[in-house]
Amino acid sequence: MNPDAIEPLRAGRHRPITVAFTPTWPKNPYHAQLILHLREHGVNVLVHDSLKQIVRQIGSGGRPPELVHLHSIPSFSFSPFEVLRQVFHFCRILKLRKLGVKFVITVHDLIDLDAMLPFGNLLIGQILSTKMDALHVHSLSAKRELLRAWHLKDDGRISVIYHPNYIDCYPNVVGRAEARRRLNYSESEVVFLVLGHIRPYKGIDVLLNSFANLPGEDYRLLIAGAVRPGLGKGLRRDCQNDKRVRLIDEYIPDSDIQLYMNACDIVVLPYRRAFTSGAAILAMSFSKPCVATNTGAFPDVLDENGAFFCTPNDPISLTDSMKQIGALRAQIPTMGNYNLERVSQWRWGEMADNMAEMYRSVLNQSCDDNRNFYAPEGHRSEIKAKPENSRDGMSRWPIAGVGQ
Repeated sequence: MNPDAIEPLRAGRHRPITVAFTPTWPKNPYHAQLILHLREHGVNVLVHDSLKQIVRQIGSGGRPPELVHLHSIPSFSFSPFEVLRQVFHFCRILKLRKLGVKFVITVHDLIDLDAMLPFGNLLIGQILSTKMDALHVHSLSAKRELLRAWHLKDDGRISVIYHPNYIDCYPNVVGRAEARRRLNYSESEVVFLVLGHIRPYKGIDVLLNSFANLPGEDYRLLIAGAVRPGLGKGLRRDCQNDKRVRLIDEYIPDSDIQLYMNACDIVVLPYRRAFTSGAAILAMSFSKPCVATNTGAFPDVLDENGAFFCTPNDPISLTDSMKQIGALRAQIPTMGNYNLERVSQWRWGEMADNMAEMYRSVLNQSCDDNRNFYAPEGHRSEIKAKPENSRDGMSRWPIAGVGQ
């Protein structure tokens, strides 16, 4: 991605600043949307594959970025090659810091969710945090978990900036009738959907157990996404045990997300753990109600008007939640519309505004209106203070970077 090809940089009341992103995800609109909107706030984002690439460019005479924004934590392994790679990663951070470069990290997940040795990932995260000028998470529950897992002090470095919606980030021109026709579902069937890469932490085994105990011949379960190697054989066997279940074991391209979302009635999120809420945000952006475990960030973005909650790793609880929402068939569209209206308030422009303020705070640049970061209406919060009314009339909660 070439940020200069997007649109002219708008500095506004601030001088422009340069931030390096590493790594980025070309198959997810998260970084593309954030980079696009950061430009409107005077932030020029340079995209790099790794810290190694940044250091090499500086060694070739390039100018260091003012700030590096990391978007992943190095994975842990006892392999000598991997250990050496981790050592080099930290050495590059130290080298860049000696050049005056500041560091921010967005903690999308505390650990590699498929990790065999999660304690190693936690240890790396703890060490990495000591070299970060600021840390960003997407919800208050994520902040609490980060403080606990990494044994951090609440010293004001952690910024809570919510995850925006995915409305219009993916094609959405295939209607419900056409989507059902293509996937061979009738209008009378109630379709539960699991969409995305199939991994152990997502609790698909619990879901299959629960769905087997869900009475009703008109219920359908559609599982669409590439299955992690090693899981496919057992998962296919379990799916074949119930004729109401269909497994599509393949990568789902962006253009087909609309097909599965618009064909289904309800999105199921039976995760064992969920540090961030991207899957729920996607479902809400397609106007879908959810059945979700009450873990991680899900309760921060969903509520009882648009979702039924269940206990992680509890097939009975999950079955009960699916029964309840299935019995409310006439209300399913209303619940979906509620989620769409709710998620439409969480915008990329506001995230970019808050992110730019975090950058400038790290770089010790003053803001002329001294605004705190923003928690959008509808997000669950533990904040007891009243919101401050800014000049634009919006309520801004002092939750990020101020030790809440």
